[in-house]
Amino acid sequence: MSKVSTAQENGPRPTQEDFISVLGGSKPGSALMLSVFDGHSGAQTAKTCFSHVGPIFEARKSGSAEQFLFRLVAELDGMTRENVSGSTASCVLIEPPKRLMTAAILGDSPVVVLDKNGKVHIGPIHNVKTNLIESEAAKHRGGVIRADGCYVMNPSTSKPCGIQITRALGDLEMGVIVSKEPEIFSVADPVWILVASDGLLDHTIVGNKNKLRAFIDYVKSLKPSADDLIVWARRRGFYDNTSAVVWDVTK
Repeated sequence: MSKVSTAQENGPRPTQEDFISVLGGSKPGSALMLSVFDGHSGAQTAKTCFSHVGPIFEARKSGSAEQFLFRLVAELDGMTRENVSGSTASCVLIEPPKRLMTAAILGDSPVVVLDKNGKVHIGPIHNVKTNLIESEAAKHRGGVIRADGCYVMNPSTSKPCGIQITRALGDLEMGVIVSKEPEIFSVADPVWILVASDGLLDHTIVGNKNKLRAFIDYVKSLKPSADDLIVWARRRGFYDNTSAVVWDVTK
């Protein structure tokens, strides 16, 4: 038997632009999907993704998890491509009979997985500051990296704009600089899974070996719930909307 917990905090922001979704898993052995959509420049894109991910999941038919997740992201992209606002998308499909977790990720909403052997896996994070491969890819698509290395800018817009991530949904003003193609991430035999917004686990932790090691040790020793993680984040200080969805096979 497994348990899912969810928690959110606005942090210093006046509104909540993170949207979390938990779908399926109502019957033993049935597929379960956990999603986090972290909006920026407004909540429209994240809210649209949240509103439509359920019907798309419910309409899932045969095919691999990877095929479904690519199709899911393509449909969400079609609904949001003309939006000025943007959103990350981290959608995790858990298939208990196959003992497999498969995720589609755009942006920097982290996916963290503890497997049955005690190894912690962290999914791809498409942040300009910490992922140099992604940063170079954005530059190849016409982007310009700001002098501080934290944002990719679109030099062709009349009003320069920039974001910290290289893959996202929406973000019309970034043109082709921001990729709409998800990166697929899979882990066999998961026992604990976290899907979060970067308000919980941002580049200052992911990019710092000591802080990241401390977080990994925390996960391995305690397998925290979503509420536990929000308390952990509150102790270090909120700077953004913060969301956590946790699946724990042992609870």
